[in-house]
Amino acid sequence: MALHLENITHAVISFAVALVALSALYFYVEAPFAAIFQLVVGAGTIAVFLLAGEMLSPKGEKAQRL
Repeated sequence: MALHLENITHAVISFAVALVALSALYFYVEAPFAAIFQLVVGAGTIAVFLLAGEMLSPKGEKAQRL
């Protein structure tokens, strides 16, 4: 779903929700180390994607839709 969203911020939030859901699945199958590792790595990944997306997106222009 994150790949199909036009807004960078919405795509990153959607990706974050997917990572939290995956972490919850790890907790469900009784793998707490993997779940915590997923949350820590996911938090860093989300921060990098958000910063890169905001820096690389055009400023002051509306995105062109197809």
